[in-house]
Amino acid sequence: KIQNAGEYWKQLAHPDKARTTLGLWLEKLGWIILFVGFLILAQPGWILEILMFSQEPLVVGYVRVVGWAYMILGWCYFMNARHEYEFFFDVVLLQNLIGLCVASLLWAIGWFPLSLFLLLLLGHFIVLSSSIFFAWLETRQA
Repeated sequence: KIQNAGEYWKQLAHPDKARTTLGLWLEKLGWIILFVGFLILAQPGWILEILMFSQEPLVVGYVRVVGWAYMILGWCYFMNARHEYEFFFDVVLLQNLIGLCVASLLWAIGWFPLSLFLLLLLGHFIVLSSSIFFAWLETRQA
């Protein structure tokens, strides 16, 4: 039974269980995504320059919302990977496969510029390939 906030945080952030290689990798990936989201939120100009988007205030505001979304996604990766819920690994794979399909579709119909499409493609590819690699590595070690 949890008595105070300190015990709650300990249970939440530091579960008492053995960790897998895939879980440790997804936790690190969560920290990276959270950091990228923070950078986008704090300083959206650099991503707008890379993507060659307008620097209008409305665009900057929307990009900051994307930064918040990345921070939330990173936090979800971090916390769920720490607890290593089995369904979470499937969610990561499915989310990134759907992300690849949707980004490809939006690029194909002309709604995404090539630079944004390539950036999203790279991100999804890194998450998918590394997750599959570490899952494969787990099966080899077992």
